[in-house]
Amino acid sequence: MKKLNYFVCANRGYYIELDWSWEVSYSFKDFESGLIYVHTVDQNEDRWVSGAGMIRQPQKSYILEPKYGKIMTYKEWKAFFNYDMQTIYTEDGMFKYTRQRKYDDKVDCDYIDETLVFLKGDHITTSQGVAFYGEKKDTLLESTIKEIEERIRIKQEYANRPSIVDFSKGYEDKLEDYDILFAYYKQTNVVLNIFDKGVYKVYELNKSKQFDFRELVRAGTISPVIEFSSIKNLWESFVQDEDWYLKYIRCYNIKTSPFALASVVLGTINELHRQQSFTFKEYEQINSWINLVYSDEYRGEEIKQWCSNCHSLVKFYSRYPKHICRECSDKKMYDKDGLLLDIVYLGYDGIEVKHLKSDNLVEKTETTFYFDDCHLDGKIFTAQPARFGGIVFQLKEDSI
Repeated sequence: MKKLNYFVCANRGYYIELDWSWEVSYSFKDFESGLIYVHTVDQNEDRWVSGAGMIRQPQKSYILEPKYGKIMTYKEWKAFFNYDMQTIYTEDGMFKYTRQRKYDDKVDCDYIDETLVFLKGDHITTSQGVAFYGEKKDTLLESTIKEIEERIRIKQEYANRPSIVDFSKGYEDKLEDYDILFAYYKQTNVVLNIFDKGVYKVYELNKSKQFDFRELVRAGTISPVIEFSSIKNLWESFVQDEDWYLKYIRCYNIKTSPFALASVVLGTINELHRQQSFTFKEYEQINSWINLVYSDEYRGEEIKQWCSNCHSLVKFYSRYPKHICRECSDKKMYDKDGLLLDIVYLGYDGIEVKHLKSDNLVEKTETTFYFDDCHLDGKIFTAQPARFGGIVFQLKEDSI
């Protein structure tokens, strides 16, 4: 039996009938003209096209006269629109913007062609997009201006953030008696580092009593193991313990007030990052202590990381503790046989690795999500797709 699909306009009492495999995807009243736009897709998988990690379904749109539901042709709907070229120069002399509505006879639908010229440079941006829309849509010029304004706002907001020292001092001034700065497990006990009457005290008690420590302190049942006059002295005493970042696990189920520690914690972590002598597992443990004091309230560059090849400063990525800088990633890399490598990001399909001979002829090609034979400056690096696109190179474990 033939399956019938319909587009129904209940308030007007009309519908359009579609072929059996086609279904309405969405519809709306066009913002500019008031015409009805109906978008349909073909659900017959035999006609779907796959490629580049995507599946494309055949699509077709209809433009309807809103009163009676008549399907309109281009010659009929074009009377509702302006197809002339429009040119705008902004008052500040920054942009020249052109916009034109055009008809594409291949898909029997209109599109918007836009060009934005940055007059104080040689940069040109172009865009081709849908011409029918249910609500007002920003032009390329409007969206670009908004984007610039938003970048300026974010940059200013970022510049106004406090330094890590001022950030920590601000939270230190807000500490109240019995606030826990941080807690960690020590065998069967939990160690609490607290603020009390201007002094920083360390208590060690059984895990079963960790939630009652305030009552125990007030009652005089427990006494501090040691006291310090400053946060700096408290933290320096803690990190004197060799491999403290591996030996002790943070206690996550106790409410803490850690931001007063941010300056001293990041100072220690940054020095460990500078050494660049840890395994990926050790980096994971080290960086877990960053989470103790991480906040968007201070500037991100307070957390330091260095290129694992040339040792220049790079942006901190906890996910990639041994990544290299852009300058090093742009250098020529070779495989173990001395063949030049050409590595390309493929999106959902991973990365493509070409091994090239001296005459640039391809010896072999492989597609993978992890490649661990990139030789550069006497070291071996790995290549893999980065989480948010592109390729990330990291120093291979035990490659030096």
